[in-house]
Amino acid sequence: MAVSTQCFHLFLLLCCLQTSLSAKEDRGFTGTETNDGVWISPQARKALSSNLTTVFLPIIYIIVFAVGLPTNALAIWVFLFRTKTRHPSSIYMANLALSDLLFIIWVPLKIAYHFNSNNWIYGEGLCKVMVAFFYANMYCSIAFIACISVQRYWAVVHPLSQHQKENRVAIGISVTIWLLVWLITIPLYLYDQEVRVTNLNIYTCHDVTRPSQKKIAAGYFLTMGTLGFVAPTIVISYPTS
Repeated sequence: MAVSTQCFHLFLLLCCLQTSLSAKEDRGFTGTETNDGVWISPQARKALSSNLTTVFLPIIYIIVFAVGLPTNALAIWVFLFRTKTRHPSSIYMANLALSDLLFIIWVPLKIAYHFNSNNWIYGEGLCKVMVAFFYANMYCSIAFIACISVQRYWAVVHPLSQHQKENRVAIGISVTIWLLVWLITIPLYLYDQEVRVTNLNIYTCHDVTRPSQKKIAAGYFLTMGTLGFVAPTIVISYPTS
């Protein structure tokens, strides 16, 4: 493999590791916890009130929704109804498109939330579900990309193998990934995602973490940053080495 490609893979792994380690420090903003909510710092207050989060970010989400909804829906329709011969790779790609679609259907709520000055008005339960779908999409996406990478590697190295052509294996792996991902998102329901910011008089969704729950969130995101990103990235990098 070319040196430049090796350097790229190393850089990708370092980025994933940095992401997982940074989760240990904080997940979102935090501050001083009171009986009414959390009093955040001036820097956090400025960020939550800035045009970056209340104008630019929702515009990006609008573009994501406008492009992602029809393209992923079309991809699923093609893989399920227009593909005459289904292969394991097409099964993984259909699941990848489904994962993205399940995230995209929640994007309108994020758009409304950010346009509403980062004030969540839909309740704690809906906030937790949306956050869980957001992270489930990330973990599912990278897992299915890893499956596609391994499948293509196996098809090149063992072109005559019947094992790599069996759809039952791909279906079993896909079901296992979905079950594991939904299990590992359970901790997101166990601590507050909706937090009242007292000095802004708003309710945030996943943007502010209570100091009393900071260790729970940090431990979870450190673990998932390692298992959900670093490990699959190693799997993706190996077939191209």
